[in-house]
Parts: sequence; structure tokens; C-alpha cells
Amino acid sequence: MNDKIITARLTLKFEKDDENKTYLASQYYKLPLQVLPPHYQDDDGTAFVYLLNPSGGIMQGDHLYTEAYLGNQSSVVITTPSSTKYYKMEDEAAEVENVFYVGEKAVLEYLPEHSVPFNHADVIQRNKYHIAGDSTLIALDCVTSGRKAKGEHFGYKRFCSRSSIWVDEKLVLLDCMDIMPEAFNVKNKGIMEQNDITAGMYLYQKGAADQIITEIRENFQPIGKIKAGATKLSDDLVIIRIMGRSIIDYKDTVALLWNQCRMTMLGKKAVRFRKY
Repeated sequence: MNDKIITARLTLKFEKDDENKTYLASQYYKLPLQVLPPHYQDDDGTAFVYLLNPSGGIMQGDHLYTEAYLGNQSSVVITTPSSTKYYKMEDEAAEVENVFYVGEKAVLEYLPEHSVPFNHADVIQRNKYHIAGDSTLIALDCVTSGRKAKGEHFGYKRFCSRSSIWVDEKLVLLDCMDIMPEAFNVKNKGIMEQNDITAGMYLYQKGAADQIITEIRENFQPIGKIKAGATKLSDDLVIIRIMGRSIIDYKDTVALLWNQCRMTMLGKKAVRFRKY
């Protein structure tokens, strides 16, 4: 993390046992990062894990580092119980780095809740996925305009989120979302326009891109004030852009998308998370 001191760290290692069940083989955390024990909502041994920040949010000068290792043939769903809040930052930015290593024939579904930068927040986030060529990835990254209900609308300094996917250590995707309301008008055409939410969903499975695109275009429809579009980047990789003005509609849309992608890529339905 650019040689800066890591103020919080979370390291997770998952393995698959002889009964086809994925378990948390080892963990290390330094507050304010923490993890709940896995629970199981599918009948195929997939581990569901909640990442926590018991301090409530991220402050200036925080440098948070999370890494997760998925052993061969393991299957893990990682999420957060609520949105990630970034508080006011007068002097220094906060940095968040999430790194995932996904083994052969393993499945990672990384579906965190949305980010909410408060007024004057300054955020740099990096999501890195190092995956095996025969693995499966469903990942999500979302940011909002801020605490809209409190009258905060793109009042933050910067929210920069970079997502990269490496397949067998070859870079196949580098996607950067860099929103700087103080530097340019985010309402300009081609940026945020009238939207308060922007998100990217990344889907990887060897040889599955055409089927994913077909199923999404034939069976998926965004909810309410949400717009979404899917693009095939290669035979193995699809990205879905999501924008809108209602966080409720966004959550409902993502739930439908996740269900559609799970059915296409994994042959099973999505489950309902218990949160908040």
C-alpha cells in the first residue's frame, strides 16, 4: 500500500474439506477490521462471510488492508452488513485495499454494500482479484453521491476506486472510477449526469461470456430509476455498468442481477442476506 503504515489488516484463508464444505482455515485481524464466522445458506457447502468495521466508518489517515485466499475448489460469498461510510477528511486521504487470491475451480462472490463518502471525504480504494483460469468470479463495486437525505450531494473531495482482474497472473481488466466533484462538474453528460449511484459488476468464468450476456439481455430488467448495461470484454469476462437515483431500486436491481448471474454461472439461485 505505497509503503504507508497499514492501520488495520484482515487476512482470511479458506479451504474445502472432504465433505465438500468450505471453511475458514485461518484468520488474522487488526481492528477496525474484523470478520464473523462463516455461515451456510446454500446446500453445496459455500461459506458466507460478513466483513465488519465495528468503529462505524473510515477516517482520514486510515490505511485498511484486506486479503483473502480461496483454496482450490472452495466457494465463498463475502459481503458487508451495511454501507461503508467515509467520514470528513481535512488533512489526509483514506486508503482501502482489498486483495483476493482465487484458486483452481474456486468460486468467489464479493458483494459488499455501497460506499457513502461524507462531505470532504478523500478516498482511494483498490480491489485486486488474482484468479485461476478455471475459477469463477462475481464482484461488485458501488459508490453513491453521499448522504443525500442530509443534503450532502457530491460534497466529497474524491472517490477513486480501481478494480483489476488478473487471470493466471495476466492482467485482463483495469477499471478506474475516479470521481472528483471539486475538480469537474460530475453532472456533465457522460459522467454522472442526474444520477446519484454508479456501480460496476465484474463477471468471470471461462468461456461463459456469451451465455451470460444472452441471459442478462433476455431475462433481466432494471428496477425503477436504475439503468444497466452489460458488455462482453472477452470470451470469459463481462462487465455490467449500473447507474441510478434510488438506493432501494439499486439494491433490488443488484439482487435480480445476482440471481440471474448465479443461475447462469453456478446453476443455483441467489439467497437473501440478513443485514442491518
